Amino acid sequence: MMKVLDKIFIFSLIAFLSLGAILVFSQMAGLLFQQGELIIKVNDLLAKPAFILSSIAGVLGFIIPAIKNKTSNILSEEEMEEQIIETRHSGVNV
Repeated sequence: MMKVLDKIFIFSLIAFLSLGAILVFSQMAGLLFQQGELIIKVNDLLAKPAFILSSIAGVLGFIIPAIKNKTSNILSEEEMEEQIIETRHSGVNV
């Protein structure tokens, strides 16, 4: 599951940064060439998808580290068995 979330995060991050850059440079071109219609159309076309993708990236950027920290404190079965074996060899009763 973490791999899927990481891939979604990376995709949304790259996509929103790309759309944002296209949006800004297109608006700059519209200003330079005095094409107000270009500025409005590019904003109407790209702003909403860029905002949605940035929201997804932001939420995942907050959630993924929290999930990783929570799961890193949980021992796998193999780690538990190793810990039990180590404590038995050291003379501590479990």
